[in-house]
Amino acid sequence: MIEIDAKTKNANFESFRKVYFSDSQDFKTQLLPIWTGKFSSLISLEQNHKIGNYYKKFNQGTIVMVDFGVRIGGEISGGHFGVVLNKEDNKHERNIIVVPLTSKEKNRYVSLDYEVMEECSKLLNKRSDSCLQKIESLEKEKDAFIKEFQDSNTHFSFSNEIETTVLRENGIEDTSSFKINISSDLHSNDDFYNTLNNLKTHRNFSKAKNVKLFVGKAEIFLNKTNEINNKIVELQNEIQLFNKLEERMERYTKSTYADVNNITTVSKLRAKKVSEYTISGNISLSENSINKLKTKLSSII
Repeated sequence: MIEIDAKTKNANFESFRKVYFSDSQDFKTQLLPIWTGKFSSLISLEQNHKIGNYYKKFNQGTIVMVDFGVRIGGEISGGHFGVVLNKEDNKHERNIIVVPLTSKEKNRYVSLDYEVMEECSKLLNKRSDSCLQKIESLEKEKDAFIKEFQDSNTHFSFSNEIETTVLRENGIEDTSSFKINISSDLHSNDDFYNTLNNLKTHRNFSKAKNVKLFVGKAEIFLNKTNEINNKIVELQNEIQLFNKLEERMERYTKSTYADVNNITTVSKLRAKKVSEYTISGNISLSENSINKLKTKLSSII
């Protein structure tokens, strides 16, 4: 166990503090507060045993966004995409070996041409197309439900005095031809919802048998229609997220290069959380590009 006295700790912290609160416009100095926040948070999780025993498994060639933190000299710092080189990874492995990617060209870098951008474009188009197909399917399902409800309206007759009173006291005068059309548009059925709720709170609702049957069936179809509408809105929002991601990626229209000299091992906790809305973890290099990296590395090591 390393033992450091309080005086030395204070002296070391004072040296760090001078850099931390410096007015320097240097990239690493500006990045330092962000990185120390993340770093101390991860250390705290480790100390309190709040880091799980299982980790994301990455295949060789997977591109991940890695926070390399603040490093020294020519070591790469900040957030960069990196290529996972581990030949065999598993959910118990805590670290990955990565080669950072950059859009800057240098002689010692390995050119990957436009492969990364092409893979990004394929991924985003695939996700957007999938959302559009789901929306089309949901629209058909919704139309079928609405048609079924409208066809079933004719099965209800409100003839006795109690039923007609309940309806008329809620603004429905012509009870003999009373028929409600459910709209396919989001929120356009809000008035219908209010009508049903008013009917349910009427003092004689429990005695109006056919009104109760109508309200019960109407709520089933209305709730289902709104449920489908909400799913469609979620998918539409997803498409917008993919479009925004594609707009951000358009800034990286240059060729991509692998900085093999900065190959390093990092904790998987430094990799950006993988989801369907990220490039990180969802695209991979071709076997040909991986072999180019291996060849370059073998000439260095």
